Amino acid sequence: MNLESVTDVVRLRWTFIGKVYGRLSVQLAIVTYIASTIANYTPFGSLDLPAYLGLHLLTGT
Repeated sequence: MNLESVTDVVRLRWTFIGKVYGRLSVQLAIVTYIASTIANYTPFGSLDLPAYLGLHLLTGT
């Protein structure tokens, strides 16, 4: 296995990681946007969604 094939493999891996990370960050942005939109309509006003869900799960309401 020569050096050129090693760099090709590394380059391919990094592009793959970059694509996956890019997709994840886009999904995270969408989820965050949806969550903040939902949080605005919760009874608690602009409380963040994780806290709202946690409270919801704790109280069982």
